[in-house]
Amino acid sequence: MNKLTRIVCVAVAVGLVAVGCGDTEEPATNAGANNGGGKTDDANNASTNNGGRPVKEGPSICAGKIDNVSGNALGDGEELIKNLNDPIANLVLHAGDSCPGSFGDVMDKLRAADTDDRSCKVDNVRSGIGAMVVSETAQISGMPTNYRVVVTRTCNGRATHHIFFSLFGVSAGASSLPDAAEVMAFDPDAGMYNYYEVTGGRWEYFGSSKDLIDPGSPARCAQCHTGGGPVMKELDTPWLHWEGHEDTPGARELVDAHDDLGSKNSGSTMEGLVKAGNREWNATRIDHIKGSGSIKRLLAPLFCTVEVNLDNGNDFKSSSLSRIPNEFYLDPEWGIFGSVNMGSDIYQAAITEAGQTVTDGRNELGDDTIFDFVFPERAFADMDYVDKLQAMGILDEDLTRDVLAIDFTRPVFSARRCGLLEFAPDSLDELTPDKLKAGFIANLEGSEDPAAQQLLTNLQTADDAATHKAAVETFFNACKARPQDAHMADVMKMVTLTRNTARDLTVFEFPATMPFSELQVEEGTHFHPQTCELTND
Repeated sequence: MNKLTRIVCVAVAVGLVAVGCGDTEEPATNAGANNGGGKTDDANNASTNNGGRPVKEGPSICAGKIDNVSGNALGDGEELIKNLNDPIANLVLHAGDSCPGSFGDVMDKLRAADTDDRSCKVDNVRSGIGAMVVSETAQISGMPTNYRVVVTRTCNGRATHHIFFSLFGVSAGASSLPDAAEVMAFDPDAGMYNYYEVTGGRWEYFGSSKDLIDPGSPARCAQCHTGGGPVMKELDTPWLHWEGHEDTPGARELVDAHDDLGSKNSGSTMEGLVKAGNREWNATRIDHIKGSGSIKRLLAPLFCTVEVNLDNGNDFKSSSLSRIPNEFYLDPEWGIFGSVNMGSDIYQAAITEAGQTVTDGRNELGDDTIFDFVFPERAFADMDYVDKLQAMGILDEDLTRDVLAIDFTRPVFSARRCGLLEFAPDSLDELTPDKLKAGFIANLEGSEDPAAQQLLTNLQTADDAATHKAAVETFFNACKARPQDAHMADVMKMVTLTRNTARDLTVFEFPATMPFSELQVEEGTHFHPQTCELTND
């Protein structure tokens, strides 16, 4: 992990990859337990009069086959299961006559216990089940390879994003699916996910979303789901490595061969589910962090890169790059539209000069991903979180833009902007924009750090959101005005730096996700806000 990534991650202190080991957060209404309950399905013989926790009658069928590895205080076995209130805990771990020890067993049990003719008809083993297939190598190589599969199970009026299964290492043409699966299950009353793995005939419970985002979490899921919710790195169209604008070789045959994969869905479906999951619990997440009393943690997604998504420069494999999207240069909060025109020949010359390649770790697969110019961008989860802070009256547009105006040519991985969290007030009697501004101002006064001085000036200048946006527009117009060949050379350096920084994050597991280049770029390099030329000033 390089210095910049350490700064960003440590300052945040707050990780299912493509729903492989996910998180969410705890509701403010459940201060006494990690997973407060609420409504349970009638099949669970449960009620909710135990201090917000579910009360399940009778013994839990999986009590002797589950371990709590979350580090929380919910107990093990019977005690743990009865403290949980999501569909997996209620329908799979507690109810019934047998404890499933594999993904296939779980799906069979859900078919028996989780039935509703409106959404998951009993006479159709595939009803209510959807599968999204992702592979970093199949589309670019044009042949079936290996996959990860995200499976959902919808039933009894439950939202599709309330249960995710992740299967890893699924080979093309596999005659059977892996026994092991990682699971995210949403407790709608508590407003957060619980995280499990079923493997080797046993279950492990990794904790709730709240457990994952709290500082010092031992859960391995926390390393990838740093914001606490479901993660899909390639969240924007055309959903690089997922199906959408391009079919994945072997994916349809894989799904058709296995009833437990149901119907094949696309990257657009996965995008909708991930966004819905994050939207549903982000308010809960805010309430939980407010309860911790840490203003630094509460404001982290505004100042720092908590999560990151991937975007790209064109939408079809057959297309040649003709533009650099505005999201590469700027945070979407600024509302800047359009792009910087770029000749495809200039782009191709630049990636050749940079020695760019895509590799699976053993073999070179080409000089670019199937959709040209993949780049890290600010995550939807972070932006939705900040939008909710504004809707709750904790932030306003003026304060938000005062912060984002710092180092604005680095919309992700800005150590300079993230470091300003250190000037947050320790506590406030009321969380309002005016109180936050006053608290920051008191701590910023006297600092000799240039970024701190700039933020102080921003905060002391009322109603300057339009001034900030004008500066942003000046920068973007300067980028458009630069000679394309010189600008593209700088763009390649910046995208190399941001890709390398992102690659240090645990969630970027596979080398073929983004191209590598031979360019050596110094940390701190960024576009100058007036000239759009590279600088390290």
